[in-house]
Amino acid sequence: MLDHSDYSLNVYHWIKTDYYGKDDKVAKEKAFEVMLRIIDDGVLRSFGKDTFKYIKSICFTESPKEVKAHQSSRYLTFGFSFDKEFIFRRGGRHVIYQTKAEGEALPPHLHWRHVTYDPADKRKREDGINFTWEREWRLNQEELSLLSCNSVIVPNEDFKERLIAEIEHMKGFPQYMREKVGIHVDPRPYSQYTPDFIKKFDTIS
Repeated sequence: MLDHSDYSLNVYHWIKTDYYGKDDKVAKEKAFEVMLRIIDDGVLRSFGKDTFKYIKSICFTESPKEVKAHQSSRYLTFGFSFDKEFIFRRGGRHVIYQTKAEGEALPPHLHWRHVTYDPADKRKREDGINFTWEREWRLNQEELSLLSCNSVIVPNEDFKERLIAEIEHMKGFPQYMREKVGIHVDPRPYSQYTPDFIKKFDTIS
């Protein structure tokens, strides 16, 4: 394999939020909230709102972490990386960038891989995108366990320390509820977030 700065053995699931403002601090806090909800759930879940025919898949980008550090988009520097070969073995594939008419011509079992791409269409996202920089991959499954990730990525050491503290709090929550309130809370997935999982935490900078 030649050394390419735009290539990685991983694929990345970056977090975006519903925040459209310009305040970077607010954007990061909202992305951190989303990350905590995902970790509390223990899995990445499929989503179909923005996809062709609303077919649910889990989305990734092939673009490396080092590239993401210098990109400006609605995707924040909070996310999860997975081994590309692992995702491929599970059925994940890169999307097919093409016109909507070409997408309709695909066999139905491939519709989940279509992304409308028509650089001649100058309208903004109304019918698709006019760029392919995301180098998107999709996994046409309902969910993917976080335990199979290669790394959990946050912007810096401060967020890393906050994430570790939040997970420790999550791990103690079931016992607290049992002892203080008498309510049983399923300890999974918290109990699976072992020191080996914490070692997967990484930062952009």
